[in-house]
Amino acid sequence: GDAQPGTLGYFTREDINTLGHETRLQSSSGSQFEWLAGLYYLHSTSNSDRLMLAAKENGIPGIILAEGRIEKAEDVALFGEATYRVSSKFSVTAGIRYARNALAWEYVSDFALAEEQQAHKKRKATTKLIPKIAARYQWSEDIQTYAQISVGYREGGFNILSPFEAFARPDASGHQSVDFEPVELQSDELINYEVGLKS
Repeated sequence: GDAQPGTLGYFTREDINTLGHETRLQSSSGSQFEWLAGLYYLHSTSNSDRLMLAAKENGIPGIILAEGRIEKAEDVALFGEATYRVSSKFSVTAGIRYARNALAWEYVSDFALAEEQQAHKKRKATTKLIPKIAARYQWSEDIQTYAQISVGYREGGFNILSPFEAFARPDASGHQSVDFEPVELQSDELINYEVGLKS
């Protein structure tokens, strides 16, 4: 039969497609100087849709929210690492990674209680050099100490407060149009210092 007035139905769909590849070249092991070089590539597309229905007084469902998001990301990196054995027990390693990240983001929504349709497009591209340095000392066949300094990096993105999320909040009446503008999420960077013992 017909749905009762006020009944909600919520539907989501999300498609994620990813293509990745990594190529590495490296020297033979066991020599005094060892090296590694490579290329990394990743392309991903995320497409999501949300649909919310609400039953009207006559029991016939109507659309109160239709929302779509598309996010395309492309990561390209060149990396290299070299290890020099100062002696049979002591070695030092240095590495560098050059990364380029590109992001394209689109958002559109129609909400029954909103005055107009939301539609936004954003793009950003960043490049980053990520270094690493390490030293190792082999005390015996089973015991090794090491020290390492490396950098961790996470690319930022975009997010937005959808009309439905805004009107569902207790302070819904206090929202201004600026609240529905996309917000750029900043990138994160972490410098990691590590000292350890392996046995």
